[in-house]
Amino acid sequence: MLLFTVPMSGWFFFFYILCGISDMIDGFLARKMNSVTNLGAALDSTADFVFITIVISVLITRIKLSEWMLIWLGFIIIIKVLTLLTGFRKFHSLAFLHTNMNKITGGLLFCFPVLYTFTEFLPIVFLLFISATFAASEELIINMTSEILNPDVKSFFAIQKHKTKK
Repeated sequence: MLLFTVPMSGWFFFFYILCGISDMIDGFLARKMNSVTNLGAALDSTADFVFITIVISVLITRIKLSEWMLIWLGFIIIIKVLTLLTGFRKFHSLAFLHTNMNKITGGLLFCFPVLYTFTEFLPIVFLLFISATFAASEELIINMTSEILNPDVKSFFAIQKHKTKK
């Protein structure tokens, strides 16, 4: 429905928040009811990816980004594509990782449209881009250096700590 509403309108925010709440509730309920599955986790990650892609495509037409912002966004997208290709090649699976930085970036991205309407634009974009760059780079490094796919890895440092304990 986000594709069919006017960006930053009341209906846009209604569906946007509904999507965010439903995403949080389904994961919470799956854990609470002890019904977490690999398929469910993969579908949740895929839905998150589709949601983020839709939001970016809707907002990018509405928000005027400077050239340096577009270049930086392109850099982040390239890292994310390389990460997905690396994970698919190495693990024969969509290797979406639930790292702490990905969760922080997802939270910032989710808050972005609301924050954008009430605050200065540049600091929010800068914070979001720094977080997304770090999260994407960490995810790429994890996919490149891990021997097995662990979607629930918390950070690159958790892998290094695990390797030194062996």
